[in-house]
Amino acid sequence: RTRTASYAPKTTEEPKTQIKRAGDRITVEMELPGVSEKKIEIKKLTESVEVKAVSKDKAFFKILTLPQGFELSDQEFKNGKLRMKFLL
Repeated sequence: RTRTASYAPKTTEEPKTQIKRAGDRITVEMELPGVSEKKIEIKKLTESVEVKAVSKDKAFFKILTLPQGFELSDQEFKNGKLRMKFLL
């Protein structure tokens, strides 16, 4: 007998994202409505960053390809928005 987890989100979406670059700094702001900070996973890949987040009825997923040499330097989650800073 197969059981489906009742907490599994019904849909997966790409979050609304704003990316700004100023010289050797990239700022990414991602809207993650209904998500708690504990349900956000940020994973550094070879040339990109993968962001996964889950709310009660929705999952968010995005892969950000970074220019060579940029590294995640700071992150903050506040009012449903994830802000990440990358430096060269």
